[in-house]
Amino acid sequence: MAGNSEESLAIKQQFAAWLEKKKWTYKEEEDEAAYIYRFELRGEDLPIDVIVVFEKERPQLAVLSRLPVTIPDEKKAEACILLNQINDASDFGKITMDPGSGKLRFRYCAFFGQCLVSDDFFAQVIFNSVNYIDDFNDRLLMYSKGMVPAETAMKGLLFK
Repeated sequence: MAGNSEESLAIKQQFAAWLEKKKWTYKEEEDEAAYIYRFELRGEDLPIDVIVVFEKERPQLAVLSRLPVTIPDEKKAEACILLNQINDASDFGKITMDPGSGKLRFRYCAFFGQCLVSDDFFAQVIFNSVNYIDDFNDRLLMYSKGMVPAETAMKGLLFK
C-alpha cells in the first residue's frame, strides 16, 4: 500500500499548491489516516464550509460540507424520500441526513489512482461541489420551513 500513500501525499501537495495559487485562506490538518484541508467559500447567498480529505491509504479525495439546514422531526420521513430522489437524480455528490438531529451533509468522492491530476480537476471538483451545495441548500431550506412542498424542491431535477 506504500504506492497509495505516496500518491495521496503527492496529490495533496498539488492541491495545497492550487489553494496557494488561488490565495485562499485554509487550515491544514493531518491525522493517522488522512490529510485534511478546511476553508470557506461563498455561495450566492451564504458562506459554505468546505472540508477536503485525502485518505493516506486510498487514492481518493472527499469533499464534505454541512448544509445549514436542519429538517424538523415532522418532515424527516418525507425528507428521507426527497433526499433519496435527489441522490438518485444526481451524478455529482450526495446529501445525507442524520436521522436523529435532522442535520444535512454533502459528500463527494473522487478517485485519482494512477491519473494525471491538474488544477482544472481541483477547480471542477471544488466549484461543482459548492454550486451543488448552494443550490440544494436553498431548495432544502425552503422545504424544511414549509415554504415549498417536496415536489417543488425537486423541480427540474428528474428526467422522464
